[in-house]
Order: sequence, then structure tokens, then C-alpha cells
Amino acid sequence: SIKFLVFLPALIYFYSIYAYTTNIPFSDDYNRLDRIIPIIQSDTLREKLEILLSYSLEQLLLVNKVVILLIYSIWGEIDLKLAIIFGNSTLLGLLFFAYKTLPEKREKIFLVLPAALLLFQLKENWIYMTWSASHGCLYALFFSGLVFYFLEKSPIKYFFGAGFFAICSALSFGSGVATLATGWLILII
Repeated sequence: SIKFLVFLPALIYFYSIYAYTTNIPFSDDYNRLDRIIPIIQSDTLREKLEILLSYSLEQLLLVNKVVILLIYSIWGEIDLKLAIIFGNSTLLGLLFFAYKTLPEKREKIFLVLPAALLLFQLKENWIYMTWSASHGCLYALFFSGLVFYFLEKSPIKYFFGAGFFAICSALSFGSGVATLATGWLILII
């Protein structure tokens, strides 16, 4: 079936992550773990929040830290492989946004296939498959996609959803701040 062709790159991509990703920190993962372990070791909620929010916006990567802390609280250990799989799952959301933004009158499956091939490239995305610290930009892209998806809708409840996800985008990665400016520009136009 044609729909299988759209999901084939994603299946190969996620199989490659599962097969080749290890739970060993890589490069900036060590710096990230140096910022997460004190959160785990601190005694009070106030100390935890101070450490969690104590970095500049560019280095904050709040969503990435929260995901790793959630993995720790559920499984009792920091599993970077699981964090990598979770971070890369945002690419499925971006594929969904590509599908939803296409015109209704066309055969969407044929138009989404190139987006799937671009999103799930093995060679170009190796950094997202091996390095959990790099997922801040994937979260920012996903939240930005949610912002523009909600801004396309007309009811006011979608506006507040767009605002919430714009803040999430800014807290995910420093360049997510551009989503705020772009969203306001869309609203003005």
C-alpha cells in the first residue's frame, strides 16, 4: 500500500535508533548530566527548581531536562537511549503537521512521502540518533509546528494553545524564541 511507503522511512529510522543507540553519554551529554544529577540529589523542591532554571535561555533546554527527569522518576535510572527515542518521536509529529497543512483537494500521501524522506534521513540525523543533548532543537521544532498549526485555526482557544506551545518552544532551545516573533508576525498578517 502507498501509506506504508510513507511510514517505511520512519520504521527504518526508529529501528536504527533501537539497534545502534547505546545508553552511554556522548559529548555534551556529560555536561547535561552534570546539570541533572544535582537536581536528583537535592532535597527540597525549591532547590530542584533553582537548579532546573538556573541557566541562560540558550543553555536552559528545559524540556530535555524534564524528559530525562521523568525517565529517572519512572524507571529509577537515567536511560539516554529512551530519551533519544522519545526526542526523535517528535519527528512523527512534524510529519503529521506536514500532512495536515497540505491542501485537501490533492492526494496527500504522494505529497507527504518527500517530507518523510527528508525527516527520517539516517545520514543527516545521526546526531539525533546518538546524542541525547541535541534533542532540544527537535522539541523546539515540534512545539513550533504546534504553534503554527494552532495559529491556522480560528477559535480563541487555539490562540492560547499556540501561546503555550510558543513558550514551550522558547524553553526547549534558544532559537525557539524565533517562534514567538514569527507567530506574532503571522497574527499581524
